Amino acid sequence: MFSLAQTLAKTIRRTAGMGVLIATASVLLLNAGAAPPAWSVWKQKRMESVAGTNGWITLVGLHWLQEGDNPAGSDSDQLIKLAGQATPGRIGTFFRTREKVRFVAFPGVAASVDGSSVSEAWLRTDKEGKPSVVAIGELRLTVLSRGERLALRVRQSTHPNRRAFQGLEYFEYQPEFRVEGIFVPHRLPKMLPMAVVTGGTTLERSPGKIRFRWQNRDYELDALEDREEGDLFILFRDATNGGATYAGGRYLHAALPGTNGQVVLDFNFAYNPPCAFTPFATCQIPPAQNDLPFAIPAGEKRHRSTSHTIP
Repeated sequence: MFSLAQTLAKTIRRTAGMGVLIATASVLLLNAGAAPPAWSVWKQKRMESVAGTNGWITLVGLHWLQEGDNPAGSDSDQLIKLAGQATPGRIGTFFRTREKVRFVAFPGVAASVDGSSVSEAWLRTDKEGKPSVVAIGELRLTVLSRGERLALRVRQSTHPNRRAFQGLEYFEYQPEFRVEGIFVPHRLPKMLPMAVVTGGTTLERSPGKIRFRWQNRDYELDALEDREEGDLFILFRDATNGGATYAGGRYLHAALPGTNGQVVLDFNFAYNPPCAFTPFATCQIPPAQNDLPFAIPAGEKRHRSTSHTIP
């Protein structure tokens, strides 16, 4: 089993001598046909990721951690004020030491970390892989790493938003928006600065660009490495944003390049960033170079209950 980096390295070696071919390659419009079964499966997974027990609409808070003590609870004197009538006045304290966070439960508070009852524990951030989950009653708390900042993300599994959620809307599957492009690797992987909706930037590893043709013109999209999914991750905007689709742009995943550098971009799988559903997400904003000047009426539509937008 090759790692993502190894697989991309092999692709770079294969395509190193294909400069002329890559520069002039025509993007093939794939054969038309009915929506593939994978599309229905993907839509079910999207529903779970948005409205499931740990979905985006269950977020109830995002709190930035200061260096040192961060006492949390529903009492007004707590630095981190947690919502919810059943939330204890004091649940405990999150101690931050640079990039490390330790949680110490308040005496008498029943707390668990990753399913095990604890009185205190060191917590993994999402930068270290799957973050630790602190469970207290209906609340689920995790630590996020965003550049030099750390934040506490709070979920409520029984959030009333789940009962009120009316589902996701999609354009009909359109085969013409499933196109084949060419992966153009950087000579060396680049670190792209990505603006974040909550402010600041993060640096993300970009192995290369995806070049494709649409209506007799060539376009390129910078791709990021998604190590968790083992594929390419693309953040883009198009002419439907702010109308039929979310104003802040959409996200898309693509499988790793094939033998000759081919990459399939199926915009029918384009989806809304978490910020379309909650103000407590830390979405990355599509970079300016990934703004497409034409409309892509495919994939997920704008969520009709959205009342906030990425700048």
